[in-house]
Amino acid sequence: MSERKTFDIGIIGGGAAGLSAAIAASFRGKSVVILDQNKKPGSKIYATGNGRCNLANAVSCPSCYYGNELPQKVFENVIPYIEEMTASKLAFTNQEELPYIEIKAFFDYLGLPSKFFGNGLYPASEEASSVVWAMKDAVDSKGVTLLGKYVVKDVKQQGDNFLIQSHNGDEVEVKNLLLAMGSPSGKGLGSAKEEDLYNIFENLNLSYEKFTPALCPLACQGDFSEIMGVRARVKASLKGYEEEGQLQLTDYGLSGICIFNLSPLASPGDVIEIDFIPDYTEEELLERLQNLKDNLPNRRLLAFINGFMNDRLAAWLIKTVNVDLSNKTISSCQESDLRTLLHAIKHYKFTVKSRFEYSRSQASCGGIHAKSICQETMEIEGHKGLYAAGEVTEVIGKCGGYNLSYAILSGYLAGSEMAKEEL
Repeated sequence: MSERKTFDIGIIGGGAAGLSAAIAASFRGKSVVILDQNKKPGSKIYATGNGRCNLANAVSCPSCYYGNELPQKVFENVIPYIEEMTASKLAFTNQEELPYIEIKAFFDYLGLPSKFFGNGLYPASEEASSVVWAMKDAVDSKGVTLLGKYVVKDVKQQGDNFLIQSHNGDEVEVKNLLLAMGSPSGKGLGSAKEEDLYNIFENLNLSYEKFTPALCPLACQGDFSEIMGVRARVKASLKGYEEEGQLQLTDYGLSGICIFNLSPLASPGDVIEIDFIPDYTEEELLERLQNLKDNLPNRRLLAFINGFMNDRLAAWLIKTVNVDLSNKTISSCQESDLRTLLHAIKHYKFTVKSRFEYSRSQASCGGIHAKSICQETMEIEGHKGLYAAGEVTEVIGKCGGYNLSYAILSGYLAGSEMAKEEL
C-alpha cells in the first residue's frame, strides 16, 4: 500500500463536472485531486455532439429537464461564481439564456471561443478535443493532481474527512468530496460501472434511484423489416410530451432525436403516437384528396401519400391500415376508408417493448436523488462536506447540450462552494 495522500478537495470522476469543479476550486487556491478510472480525463466529452461537442442550448427551462427544477436553480446560483472568475457581469434578459451565457463566459476565460450553429453552442473549432484540452490545461496550470486509472473501491467518512481507497490499495484522504462519476451510459467511452456506483452510494448511505438507459432508441412490437432505414420528419408524443424532428425507422423499432427525447418517459407497454404528416390537418388532407378526385380521378392513392413521405413508408402505412387500398386510385376509394387511413397516418401507434442498453444510450435516468441535493451548493443534505454534480445526480436533459451544460455548471457550483468551506 502506498503512502496516503491528503488534499483539501477530492473529486471522483474526471468528466465535465469533475474538471469544471476542479477549475473552480483551484481558482480559489485549494489543493485538489481528481480520481478518474480512465487513463485520461474527459473521455465521454469527446463523443458529445457527434464529436463536435454541443456545449449548451440557446433555450433552457424545466421542461428541457422533464420538469426537474434543480438545473435551473444551479444556473441561477452559479452566477456570482462565474462573474467572479471572469471579472465581469453576465448580461442576460431572461433565465432561459443563463446556461449558454455562463458556458460561453466560462470557456472564454479558458481561452476557448464558441459559436452558435442553430440553437446549439459549440466550440468554434467544432472539435470536442478543443473542450477537453482547454479544461485539462486549466487544471494543469492550477496545480490540480490528476490520478488516472484510479478505480474507487470504497469511500468512508473518517471523522470530518473522507477516505478513498482504490482497488489496488492506494488511499487518498480529503476534507471535502465531490461525487462526479457520471452514469453507466456510453459504455466504451469510459462510463462508470453500475455496481461501483451503487457500492459508493451504499457505503455513504445515500438516497438514490437505480440507473436505467435513456436518450436511446426504443424497441417496439411488430415487424419493421419493410421500412428499416427509412427517415421521416414527424411529430411524436408520449405521456403528454411532444417532440418534432427526424424519425429513423429500424428493424427493431424507432430511433432519431425526437425518440431519444421521449425515451426517458418510456416503459414497456407504453404507446408512442406518431404524426407522419405534421404540417397538415386531417381535414386539409381530405380536402386535397377530394380535389384530386374531381380533377385527376385516376391519381393513385399511394402516389398521393408518397407526396408527403418516402414511398416505402407510404406503402407500408397503407398496407398496415387497410391492405385493400394498396393499389387503388383515389376515385375508387370510399370517403370513410380515406378518413380512417388519414387518421391512422396522423395518429400511428407504436407499442414500446424496451429501451436500448447503456452502450446505445447518451445518458441515464436515476442517480442521487435531486431532492437530497442542496440547490444553492450541490452539497448532499445530511452529509456535511459531501457534494454531487453532473450525471451522477438524478437529472437528465434532452438532447441538444442540456446534459453537458448542467454537468459543467453544477460542477462549477460545487467546486466553488467546497472552496468556500473552512478547511
